[in-house]
Amino acid sequence: GSFVAVFGSENETIVFDSGKPEDFKAIVKTLRNYGSENITALVLTRNSPDAYGNVQALTTIFDVQKIYHNGLAAYQEPVMSVKDFIPNEAVSSDKTVQVGSVQLRFIVPYDDSKGFLDAPEDNAILVKVSYGARTLLYASSCGLNCEGRVKDANLQSAVLITASRGGCDGTTQFFLNRVSPEVAITQGAPCEEVKERLANSNVK
Repeated sequence: GSFVAVFGSENETIVFDSGKPEDFKAIVKTLRNYGSENITALVLTRNSPDAYGNVQALTTIFDVQKIYHNGLAAYQEPVMSVKDFIPNEAVSSDKTVQVGSVQLRFIVPYDDSKGFLDAPEDNAILVKVSYGARTLLYASSCGLNCEGRVKDANLQSAVLITASRGGCDGTTQFFLNRVSPEVAITQGAPCEEVKERLANSNVK
């Protein structure tokens, strides 16, 4: 799946990626289950259909207050179609924003003067979520090339949501050492190498 939601103590709802169109009903059900009537921030971390597939549909059900995306996502029709009535921001460099009780740190691999890489998934925005003393890192689709470009960022987080690729090109030992998570949530079944890396790092 490519849909992650964080619910803060000030009734804010933050959604990372909007999922595939076929997942729309399940996404709405999940958000409604937690009493959400609006989406305070919708963060499109990468330029792929499973990230922006439900942008238009979500805006018909929920009051989406702001959309964050990478520069590539700005050219996708789902974002362009709502840009006139929903504030949106292309995140071109590392930055921190406060959304109610939740702090979001956008970690941008292309913030290194080298520009975008050819593979869209390598241009994924990583998001570090801080809520009080709790920290979570959403790695989106950040694989080997992407991980190497965020090596100077402060990635340390208690919880890691691993990259969505599902293969071994990602969640490297170098990356795990930088994040130093206590718990990892995998997007899909991880490959054996990733399982071994998590076990060797004592990550639950």
